[in-house]
Amino acid sequence: MINLNNLEICRVPFCQIDRDFRLTDFSLTPHVSALEYSIQKIGITHPLLLVRRNEGYGIISGHRRFQLAESLKLPDLPARVVDTPDEISMLETNLIENASHRQYSDVEKSLILQKFFTLGVPEKQVTDKILPILGLEKNRKLYVDLLDVETLPQGLRLLMHEMKAPLRYFSVCFRWEIASLVAVEALLASLRPGLNKLRDMLALLDETAQCGQTTVAELLSRATILAVLKNDNLSSHDKYDRIFQEIYQWRYPMLSDMKKRVLL
Repeated sequence: MINLNNLEICRVPFCQIDRDFRLTDFSLTPHVSALEYSIQKIGITHPLLLVRRNEGYGIISGHRRFQLAESLKLPDLPARVVDTPDEISMLETNLIENASHRQYSDVEKSLILQKFFTLGVPEKQVTDKILPILGLEKNRKLYVDLLDVETLPQGLRLLMHEMKAPLRYFSVCFRWEIASLVAVEALLASLRPGLNKLRDMLALLDETAQCGQTTVAELLSRATILAVLKNDNLSSHDKYDRIFQEIYQWRYPMLSDMKKRVLL
């Protein structure tokens, strides 16, 4: 953790800040409109935290403020500047600085933990010290599961981030092969279900594939599923319901048959 006491605020020319220094840039979401509006009206009131790098500066905290300064063509920015601390200290300082007002998705939390892992920070240290900063319990399995998010294709990770899906909803995907991951990404990108429907669909697909000794990719490539997806007369909601029911019938054929008989 960097000691920020007694650091003076100065003005740093925008052109001297290195945009390629991304060690502490965890955000997968563009800047929020409220922040942009605030900066447009009253400027940047919370200084960036910068580190001296060669002839310029790198950002420890304030990546989104920097991006907005660029779009608003601000010539300089208020900042506090520290000399070259170690990378672990920069990561910890960023998280603590942002703890009160930043909420990360589970995919972003995975990205953060990956950086500590890459730097060789011991598992217990991350579990005991970093997870609580992120609002998480000190749990080794949770730490391991969050690291496993990195095994998913980038497109699927971004989709889970955009949908704000909790890790427990999509962790079933970790044991799927790449073809199934690609297939389910295409399905979810097309249907854009709510979180509860996302959870139910992934759980049903996983269970059906395991019980049928097949793969999720094979299930989603069946003619009945493809026909629903290609039906432009159906809304996304109706497509989800029909696909879910189709898969449900494969998983519980006898129960589905009994329901049909009752309806008749």
